[in-house]
Amino acid sequence: MLSTWFQKLTQRILHPSLSWVLPVKGVYFYETDAVENHGLLTTGAAVTLKPDPDNEFDRHAVQIWLNGSPCLLGYIPRSHSRRIAWLLQHAQLNTAEIESAYRQYHRLYIYVRLRFDVRWWQAVQYWIR
Repeated sequence: MLSTWFQKLTQRILHPSLSWVLPVKGVYFYETDAVENHGLLTTGAAVTLKPDPDNEFDRHAVQIWLNGSPCLLGYIPRSHSRRIAWLLQHAQLNTAEIESAYRQYHRLYIYVRLRFDVRWWQAVQYWIR
């Protein structure tokens, strides 16, 4: 029993994962209404993250694209974009999917779940940044 506990502990320390649920920013600037009308904004739908270093407002900007559709959903919030851009370069993205999408007072809200598999030294570097 102690050995399985120790194995789980060392697994979390040596191979941690970083996970977030983040809102998609700038949804109202893109064709997300058409994507929603086609029923593509479902929970668990895969998304792709692409760095956008030429963005005039945030040099660490990360775009969120819906897989299977040429539609840009929006961006990672600026408060998280620097760290997410660093993780895209240095770690492995395990999961990127839509967590939820809903309307409130004619405004569309989309949240994405991101999960990165990192090594322990990458987790340390991430938290230092």
